Amino acid sequence: MMSQFAEDVKSQFAKEIEETIRQKVLQQGRQEGIQKGIRKGLLEGVR
Repeated sequence: MMSQFAEDVKSQFAKEIEETIRQKVLQQGRQEGIQKGIRKGLLEGVR
């Protein structure tokens, strides 16, 4: 029983870490995309 519980906890922990990493990557990508969009908009606005 204890080993099954340990496995469940381990897999749950792994899922949470995966989700956290995925969220951070998405957030980072979104911020970079926004910055690129702003830069592009400024360049086109200058022309």
